[in-house]
Amino acid sequence: MEKASNKRVYDLENRTAVFGESVIRLCKSIQQDAITRPLIQQIVRSAPHVIKLRAGKEG
Repeated sequence: MEKASNKRVYDLENRTAVFGESVIRLCKSIQQDAITRPLIQQIVRSAPHVIKLRAGKEG
């Protein structure tokens, strides 16, 4: 007998969009000053790399 697969099927494109939107919302919610501004910029710059790496593993 074949076992039923319990793997979930995710829409990678949708998950990527949601992740990007979440990063933007997070960065907008942080009060910007001389200390946090470079950190926010780094988060925004690194988010696409996380998405790209994740997409490479999925596909």
